[in-house]
Amino acid sequence: MSQNQVQGTSSAWSVTSLVIGIVSIFMGWTFLAPIAGIIVGVMAKGREPHARTIANWGIGVNVATLLLGIILWVLFAGVVLAAIGVGVATS
Repeated sequence: MSQNQVQGTSSAWSVTSLVIGIVSIFMGWTFLAPIAGIIVGVMAKGREPHARTIANWGIGVNVATLLLGIILWVLFAGVVLAAIGVGVATS
């Protein structure tokens, strides 16, 4: 390779993190996939400094998806428990 040629820089890890986050939103994957996306995004920040912005977006989307999933599960559990009468004081 001559000095004038620029080596290709890969952003595969960063893009993978972002894609996992986006796909998690549309597919309803709320726990395992976003956790994997966060891990991949953190790894990408160290391995691909040129793609740090994409990695940050991937981490952010995955964290948001994970938090949304947790909130929805807590709300769902509250509705179910209220429907079956758990925690309701009767006299």
